[in-house]
Amino acid sequence: MSSNRTELEKVINHYKYSGEKQKLKAAYFLISNMPDKYYVDGDEIHNYDSIFTIFNSYHKRKKFIYKNSPVIRAKWDSILNKFGNPAVDELDIVRDYDTLKANFLIDNIDQAFRWYQTDKNKNISFDNFCEYLLPYRILREKPEDWRNIFFYAYKPLFDTIKGRSTIETVKSVNISLEKILDTNYILWEYPFDISASNMLLAKRGSCLQIIAHTALIFRAHGIPVGIDYTPLWGDRPNGHYWNTLLLENGENFPFEGATIPFKRKNKFTYRISKAYRMTFALQDIPQPDNKEEVPEYLLNRRRIDVTHEYNKCYNIKVKVKKPATGHSFHNAVICTYAKTDWKAQSWGSIKGDYAYFKNMGSDLAYIIMYYYGNQYIPASNPFILQKDGNLREIIPDYQHRINLTLTRKNPNWTTNIKNIKASVGSKIQGANRSDFKDSVTLFKITHPSDRYEKLVINSPQKFKYVRFLGPEKKNASVAEVEFYGKNQAGVLSKLKGVKVMGYPEVSADAGTPYKNAFDNDPGTYFMGGKSSYGWAGLELPHATRISYVRYCPRNDTNFIIIGDKYELKMWNGNNWISLGTQIAHDQQLKYFNIPSNTLLLLHDMDRGHEERIFTYENGKQVWW
Repeated sequence: MSSNRTELEKVINHYKYSGEKQKLKAAYFLISNMPDKYYVDGDEIHNYDSIFTIFNSYHKRKKFIYKNSPVIRAKWDSILNKFGNPAVDELDIVRDYDTLKANFLIDNIDQAFRWYQTDKNKNISFDNFCEYLLPYRILREKPEDWRNIFFYAYKPLFDTIKGRSTIETVKSVNISLEKILDTNYILWEYPFDISASNMLLAKRGSCLQIIAHTALIFRAHGIPVGIDYTPLWGDRPNGHYWNTLLLENGENFPFEGATIPFKRKNKFTYRISKAYRMTFALQDIPQPDNKEEVPEYLLNRRRIDVTHEYNKCYNIKVKVKKPATGHSFHNAVICTYAKTDWKAQSWGSIKGDYAYFKNMGSDLAYIIMYYYGNQYIPASNPFILQKDGNLREIIPDYQHRINLTLTRKNPNWTTNIKNIKASVGSKIQGANRSDFKDSVTLFKITHPSDRYEKLVINSPQKFKYVRFLGPEKKNASVAEVEFYGKNQAGVLSKLKGVKVMGYPEVSADAGTPYKNAFDNDPGTYFMGGKSSYGWAGLELPHATRISYVRYCPRNDTNFIIIGDKYELKMWNGNNWISLGTQIAHDQQLKYFNIPSNTLLLLHDMDRGHEERIFTYENGKQVWW
């Protein structure tokens, strides 16, 4: 029996004696869903709290915080050097059932009901109230009086828009939060849920932390906001979290918390295999007879399946082959490709020769696997669950072979497309004055490119100074610039400068100086000059005629990089096998005599980690 039982009984008795039946029901709801809830505490957490003070010092100085600031990175590394990487296993587990005090729970319930009893929330069902407004926390952060912390901290945002509808209020505040809260790459490495007080200091966190605290900020002002998420995109190796507003009619309005533009977010760039809505209460979800056949993370009962709200879904059955292990499986898992291999999205029961799965997102590549002893065993061929619900198997056809021309190892996602478009309008210029007042435009970039481009220069003039000039009032965005001309020996070659020049000087916090444009690394870049203009250039040893320029925009380095070694792999039904390696001599790779209808994977053996499965159809790579 818990030593804290008397505290929980005080809560029950408090509402029994007051005669507040709904509050009593709410108390039972919280306590009955409390036993497996906990937070972690101990020196292993507090040793790293100084990172939040560091972020807060930037806010106090009104200093811009870059997502991957080298300066903050160095300070985080200093903390790690002092205390080591956080040892999550050494933390103290503090269970809610054993520690939460009556006054804390009573105050939480009373504050939640003050909002529940307002006109705006009068149509919310009690069940929805229990999920969207009542809970005393949202993740596994340390319980605090977050309602008062966030109410007073963000009260000015709400005071200026009194009288508006709930959705208009959320829109206005969310636009304001976009300027206050943001993700930060350093805090993706912070392995604990961030408390309300620390979030108020840092205003930075991982995607999940920002979304969680956006929900708490709205709840602190009586607005029912929750969290939807996909643990793993169907066509990308990670997941995503976003907010959802409960409307007066009981429907949900999904949106990206602390992000603009504010709009209903039913569609994403990436495809959803499974989407869930977080719940405080345990859900009555079927569990497998043999839990050893299903990864533990698929058995989370504090969520409901909402995939149908984000993708066209189907219940499917897939024929499975008998395992060679001799084990008789009752369950199977359905997988999509993750970072380096297949990973389970859901589980289903096996009946006869078929495995059955419910509510699966379409337009995705799947494979059925058996799972046992932390190992995945192929149980089917890969297949595409098409938009119309039909299944198209991917089985190598050795009778019909094709030749491949490959240009990338990973899809050209929207972030990369945005970055490469930023170079449009840039100019290549030459001059014989260091201030470029006599500059001549040699080439203007009019179309985006996701790889190196060769720009032929037709001017006969010779120049002492050359530069890449970004568009006016936009960030110059360039990874590499190379100028070619004849050297003193009359040989056409890459020109070396006696001095790297540029504008503006980029702060150490940004970590994107103009010298990056000449470091021979397409993975680094120069970005600066948004308020006026930015440029990166060279002072040459002597005035030289420029024959051509090679430039590479800021990019994801997933194009074919000359000099890198690549390996093409295919799925043969049981595992990945090599179709050969080659060193790139061009920005495309050629492979010959490859079985058609094959699932493929291209790996850069020299750099990077992003790569994605694809098929080759009608002369093009089709990404899955």
